[in-house]
Amino acid sequence: MPLDGQLVLIAGNQNVDPRTGAVVDRRELLDRLVEALSVPDVDGVVASADLLEELTLLNVLERRLAICSGPGEQQGVAGTTIVQSKFDGAHIVASGERCVRVAEQVSDLQRAGIPALIDLVQAPDAELPEFETDWRDWVEPFQNVSRSVSTGAGVWFTLPSIVGMSSLAGQTAFPVLVRDTDVPIDPSAWSTLFERELPLTVRGMVIGPSGLFPMSESVAVATESIAASVRRRVG
Repeated sequence: MPLDGQLVLIAGNQNVDPRTGAVVDRRELLDRLVEALSVPDVDGVVASADLLEELTLLNVLERRLAICSGPGEQQGVAGTTIVQSKFDGAHIVASGERCVRVAEQVSDLQRAGIPALIDLVQAPDAELPEFETDWRDWVEPFQNVSRSVSTGAGVWFTLPSIVGMSSLAGQTAFPVLVRDTDVPIDPSAWSTLFERELPLTVRGMVIGPSGLFPMSESVAVATESIAASVRRRVG
């Protein structure tokens, strides 16, 4: 954990360029991740095991956190790549309907001494895109998941950057990271967000399309601007 208590991660599992809808070439994705991880204020990356291994070989994860995506819906934690490869954490996708399974996964991770980053998402049959939802629609599933998870160090949540997100983050004592939008927005919008009075539970951000696929700036410039917005909260 950084000394200022704020965490800035890069969401590495980007298979499509959100600006064009084109499939992203593996080499291009790695180049973008390497550029984003060159920013000093970035603490690590969330990605699949194979991407993390390639980034390790490229020697860009030194002093960076490697959070492995998974495990899958039916996959246990003990004995998986996440434990065997000694990654710094595991990324779990959760909806309100998956409380029991998520709780089991987090318990397995805690027994193995591995932190969990829990992405709260809409239920599979949700009718609206995430950015069109009302934050009040997220309160019950968020409470269901957070109450099912054992308290203790090493459990983080990511929440969508929707209007009212700060009210949603105030519903828990767990640390919360703001999740990037599905399409890139200008870094200045993130600066505005983090200049607001946010709950103490908001402890950073997972940067996705806004940093990796910026509308105008380079990856490094956009990522640096967003990460600096997070750091200024405690400056």
